[in-house]
Amino acid sequence: MPLLPDPDKVRIRVYETDSAHKSMSSLRQGSIIVVADQDFHKVEGPFKEAFLTHTSTSPNLQLIATLDVARRQMELEGYELVGRTTQLAIEIRREINSHPLISKYFRVATPSRDDSGRIPPVRHGRLRGARLDHGRHDQSARRR
Repeated sequence: MPLLPDPDKVRIRVYETDSAHKSMSSLRQGSIIVVADQDFHKVEGPFKEAFLTHTSTSPNLQLIATLDVARRQMELEGYELVGRTTQLAIEIRREINSHPLISKYFRVATPSRDDSGRIPPVRHGRLRGARLDHGRHDQSARRR
């Protein structure tokens, strides 16, 4: 019996903090909480109480203003920025794995491929046939 959750009963409950000053237009120490919770209405009161318990009674209005700018930047440019970041990561992986000196000592993991050269689809939260081949595409590893 697989230990996979029933998709009809799964609830998405994600709470994440971001240091906005590292990746967006915000002053140093700018941090945000991103909430994607299907059941947030059930915990909104306790969440806000906990949040207010850990915030300052003397907020820095300049910092808050730059967080508003960062939020708007995410709204307007977020998809494009994530896409560009992904493309840069792919290019860096390709450069590292093909560099004659660096690739002797370091390889960046790549998705495994099936016999037709395609990346297998994701099913049940796992990549079927996935393996960390660290960039190597020899035939013996492919047949496993």
